[in-house]
Amino acid sequence: LVICATVVFSLQALVTSAEWLHYQRLHDAAQQAQAAQITEQTLSLAQQDALEQFVELNEEFKPSRASQEKMIARVQESYAAAFGVISKRTWYSQTNFLFTHGLFDSMSMMLLGMALLRLGVLRGVASARAYALLAIIGYAAGLTVNLFETTRLEAAGFSVEALIQSYLTYDLGRVPTTLGHVGVIGLACRAGRLPSLMRAFAAVGRMALTNYLAQSFICLMVFTGAGLSLYGELERRELYYVVAAIWALELGWSGLWLRWFRFGPAEWLWRSLTYWRMQPMRRGQARTEPRVIASNDR
Repeated sequence: LVICATVVFSLQALVTSAEWLHYQRLHDAAQQAQAAQITEQTLSLAQQDALEQFVELNEEFKPSRASQEKMIARVQESYAAAFGVISKRTWYSQTNFLFTHGLFDSMSMMLLGMALLRLGVLRGVASARAYALLAIIGYAAGLTVNLFETTRLEAAGFSVEALIQSYLTYDLGRVPTTLGHVGVIGLACRAGRLPSLMRAFAAVGRMALTNYLAQSFICLMVFTGAGLSLYGELERRELYYVVAAIWALELGWSGLWLRWFRFGPAEWLWRSLTYWRMQPMRRGQARTEPRVIASNDR
C-alpha cells in the first residue's frame, strides 16, 4: 500500500511538472510576442495565441482588482448570482481538475490512509515512539518545505510563476505535515487525557457528512447574498473567528444529537439508501442490518 501510494504521488508529480514546463514555454513565447509588439512587428497566429493564453492564465491565477471586485459584488448580490460564480469553479473542479489532479490526489491519500490503518497507526495501537517519530520527522520535513515555499512566494511578490512553481513541492510539504498531525493526535489518544474533548471529536467524526453539509450551509448564509453577504468583507484573521464558531457549534451539537440518535441525519439517509431499507434512527430501536456489520460499526 505504501509503494502504491508513492507511485500515485509520483504520477501526480509528473502531471504538475508537465504543467510547469507548459507554463515556462508559454511564458517564453509570450515574451517573444511582446518583444515583437514593441518593435511593431506583425505577430504570427502562433504568437497571438501564445500571448492570449498567457494573459488568460495569469488572469486566472492572479485576477485584476476590477475582476475581483466584480466577482465579490456578484457573490454578495443574491444566491442566484453567487451560484453563477461558484458553478463555473465547481464545473472546472469536477471535470478538468478532477482528471488531472483530483483522482491522483484522492487515491494517493486513500492508499496512504489504508497503509496507516493496517500498520495500526490510525487505530491508536502503534507505540508512543512511533507516534513521536511521526510528529517530529513529519513536522520537521513538512514545515521546512512549507517555509521554503512561502519564503520564495513572498520574495517573488506572489507572482503566478512562483505560485505554479510552488506546486512542484506541494506534496513534499503537505504529506509529512499531515503525518505530523497524525503523530500528535496518536500521542494524545494514547495519553488518554482530555477524554471529554476526545469524545466530542469522535462524535463530530461519526457525523462527518452531516457536519460537512452543515458548515457548507452556514457559510452559504454568512458569506453569500442568501444571507449576510460577508464575502470579501472580512480580513484573513477575522475568518478564523468564523472557523472557531463553526467548530464550537459542531463539537456541541454532535455529542448532543448522538445521545438520542444512532446516526447524524445525512449518515442515516446515506445508510438507508445503502441497505435499501429504513434504518433505525433513535437509540433503543432494533437494528435491521446484519449483526456482523453492526459490530464493525461499533
